[in-house]
Formats: sequence, C-alpha cells, structure tokens
Amino acid sequence: MVKCAAARVNFACGQFNETILRGIERACQEVIDVKLHDQFQLDVFQGGAGTSANMNVNEVIANRALELMGHRKGEYRYCDPHDHGNASQSINDAYPRALHVGMALGNLRLLAEVKSLIASFKGKGKEFNAILKMGRTQLQQDAVPMTLGQEFAAFAETLAREVRALEAVQRVLCEVNMGATAIGTGLNAPVGYANKYESGVIKGARPVRWDASGSIATELGLLGISSDGYASGLAYSINNSGIAVGSENAYDAGGALLGQRAVAWGPDGIAIDLNSLLDANSGWLTIDTAIGISDTNWVTGYGRFDPDGPGGRAEYKRMFLMQIPEPGSLGLSGTLSIFLLRRRSLRSHVC
Repeated sequence: MVKCAAARVNFACGQFNETILRGIERACQEVIDVKLHDQFQLDVFQGGAGTSANMNVNEVIANRALELMGHRKGEYRYCDPHDHGNASQSINDAYPRALHVGMALGNLRLLAEVKSLIASFKGKGKEFNAILKMGRTQLQQDAVPMTLGQEFAAFAETLAREVRALEAVQRVLCEVNMGATAIGTGLNAPVGYANKYESGVIKGARPVRWDASGSIATELGLLGISSDGYASGLAYSINNSGIAVGSENAYDAGGALLGQRAVAWGPDGIAIDLNSLLDANSGWLTIDTAIGISDTNWVTGYGRFDPDGPGGRAEYKRMFLMQIPEPGSLGLSGTLSIFLLRRRSLRSHVC
C-alpha cells in the first residue's frame, strides 16, 4: 500500500510516466493480494533499520512490474527498483510508514474483537446479576460478597479502558511521515510530494468491512478521482446497504490543500458531497469528515459550525449527526436531520 501510494504521488509530481505507474500499481496489488509472498526471502530479524527489507520490496515490485509491462526481469531501464520503486523515499520514512499501516489495520480488527468481547461481558453481567459470590483481593484470599454479574461488568469496564487506549494509538499510527525522506528535511523529494502523499496513501488503501470470522465481507476497492477534482479519500465506515462514508481532499498543482469534504459513496461507487445536503440556514459552514454510518443511514463526523448563522463565520469545530437518504436517492431526496453534539467546555485552574 505504501509503495503503491508513493508511485501515484511520484507520477502526479512528474517523476515518471503512466506506463511505469500502471506496472507498479499492478505489481503492488499482487503483493496486497498475497500472490508474491514467496519472493520475500529475508529473515524478519535483520540489522540496518529495514534497509534489506525495503530493497527486497522494491526489487519484487520492479521485477514483477517489468513482467506485467511485457519486459524481462532485470530490464531496469524500463522500471528500476531504486529510481522508480523507491523514488522520493527513504528507508527512514517508508519502512516505519509500512509498519504503522500494518499495525493500524491490525489494530482495527483488534478493536472490533475487543468491543465484541465487551458486549458479551456486559450481557453476562446482566445474566449473572442475581448470583452471589465471594469477592477476592488476591487469587487465594476471600474478601467481601459481590455478585457474579458485578464481576463480569468489571471485566467489561476494564476492556473499555483498553479500547480507549487503542483508539488513541490508532490516531498516532495514522500520522503520515512520507516525504520526510532520510532525516526529515524532504531532500530528494519533489515539491508538493509530502502534501500529496496523504491522498495517495488513502487511495492505495482498500477499505473493507470485516465479518465476525475475520474474513472480508465487503471490499470497496480502489476509489478513483471524482469529476470535480477531489482526490478520493479514506472510507472510514460502510454499512450493510453498501453505503460508505469518509472524506476527500483537493490539492492545487503545488500540493497545497485546497479543501476537505465529507462524502458518502453509494453502492455504485459514486461520491456524494454531504455538504450538498446542508441547509444554508442550519449554521453549519462545512462538513469535513464522516467517520461512521449505521445500517439506518445515520452518519456522524466532524465539521465547522457557526452558532450565529452563516454570516458569523465563527467556525467552531463540532461533531455532527445526520441521516442521509436510502441508496438510489442518495443526495437527491429525503429528510435530513442534523444535530450539534456539544461537548462540555473544560477550564484550567491555576493554583
């Protein structure tokens, strides 16, 4: 995913032609689809901060890209492991980025399993609420009475705290360092590469909904470029009706961010700007990111809100909750409900 995204951004920055890009994309997809794992021969325990692993990936991708382009392995004048596979990258940004992507994807599955376990513990807490038992201070020492339901409820709360920690870690894992290159200065990366990479890595990811067994139930595939110039962004959630929600970014030629919007992708893959559903007098200036959708099409996320109306331009960042129409009428009709989710303001006290 990291290499595929890097290739797309390098192409966007004029580093190589579309033929090389398509070859690298197809080779990366085969790696993602676990078709080339026998080509990675290095031991996981290695020195050099990932140098050998990074070059192993570059060589596999470049040589497979050559075959897909109709050339022989080793004809590096058409696609080179270093000049193309590793273009605008360093081991110091690409290798930890790949580790973070892997951990972030694994963390999402872990979060889903832990939340399922919490729900089970809560259910048992209610089921066992009338069963009296002796509490224990240590494994071998009796204490005071409690119910078995209280014990299971405590298990649920303990895991809920771990979920909050895992969610905090997820935000750190999703920070993008690409474009920093060797020592963080961006040397040898083209102008605009770092800003464009976020869009590239998002397009390289394959958002999915996992079923209870851990298998992929729904795969959204690679989302393209929308007709109005927004680079397709990350889909954070998908419901059982096949509607996915997330965000898209737009960039200028120099890689500067022009705008961000929250979107819903229908089952046909067409992106609908959630801002188009806003009432001009609602006080919402823009809906930037949608992070979740229920099976009844309720969407939540973040945007900028002006409590004084469109003319005030206070631009407070707030969480929104809206219900979008059913598939087939997405963005065209239906009743829209928007609520402002207010958070209690925190004041600091100096003693």
